Amino acid sequence: MSQAKIHNVQIHLTIHQDGEDIRVDFDFDTEKDNIDDVVGELVNTCNLTQEDSIELKQMIQQQINKKTQSHTVTNSPFEPLSVFEDLNESDSDVRDDPEYRSLLNSQKSELEALEAQHMKEQEELSNKLQKEQSQSHSTDDLIIF
Repeated sequence: MSQAKIHNVQIHLTIHQDGEDIRVDFDFDTEKDNIDDVVGELVNTCNLTQEDSIELKQMIQQQINKKTQSHTVTNSPFEPLSVFEDLNESDSDVRDDPEYRSLLNSQKSELEALEAQHMKEQEELSNKLQKEQSQSHSTDDLIIF
């Protein structure tokens, strides 16, 4: 496994304001975007306080750090998913629900089985193609009159 730097991070925020939850999702480019400018824009757009801006900046920075530190590149075409990365503190009841956990475990098992089947079929196809190529080379060398 080798480390790869992430430049684009999907940010998910829930802003509690006047008894309502405002969901804010956006892409943050770690090379081009400035976190203070993004926070300032959110504060102006959502009419937030200075204390809110400090908390927003910390939440965004945590999500950026989490994504950039945990990303690795492998030779597998599959990317591991974190099922809880989009859940925030207010979603803890969902996270702790036994039925939800059971469903997640079931889906995880199904995905692992599908991946194993895919890899097996891929290997079988590769072997079949290699066998056909080796047979075609041997018949190409023969000249029949």
